[in-house]
Amino acid sequence: MNAQEARNIAKQKRKAPADRILDKIKLAANGGEMSIYVYENLHNEAIEAIKSQGYKVEKLPDDPRDQVTTYKISWE
Repeated sequence: MNAQEARNIAKQKRKAPADRILDKIKLAANGGEMSIYVYENLHNEAIEAIKSQGYKVEKLPDDPRDQVTTYKISWE
């Protein structure tokens, strides 16, 4: 495996949470919601994949007691 192949694999893995989050968005929208909260650390690739679908991704202030970052994803 060369370096370019390794980079491509890493980018795909970093982008993977976007598919799961898009599924959560669909469920929330079907329930009449206009936003969801995601409690995990997302890489830029995942955030950009979500934004490219037209969603607004807002990083909320970190709580020092938590080990994760909170994002609000909305489609208002």
